[in-house]
Amino acid sequence: MVGPAIRLTRKRQVDCLGCAKGPFRSYINCYQEEGVDGLVDRRLSQISYRRTPVDEVMDLTGLCRNRYESFIVTHFHRCFGSVPKRGKAPVGCWDGR
Repeated sequence: MVGPAIRLTRKRQVDCLGCAKGPFRSYINCYQEEGVDGLVDRRLSQISYRRTPVDEVMDLTGLCRNRYESFIVTHFHRCFGSVPKRGKAPVGCWDGR
């Protein structure tokens, strides 16, 4: 058997959910305007403009498997993550360029 419904203040609702007031208010507005469909995160269906091209990822994973198998991810991230322009590694980095 279900007990009586308990009314919570907005502050108590925010505290229970562990959410800030602003996003919670936004969720309430979206739910009231569009129902459950308004709560869907639309960013998940968009491709990031910072996404690395597939061929570049394949080249890097090939290097990891074949040439640099004893290296850990930190080596690649330190060097590859700091590349100012794609394809040009900093001097003294893991690929010897």
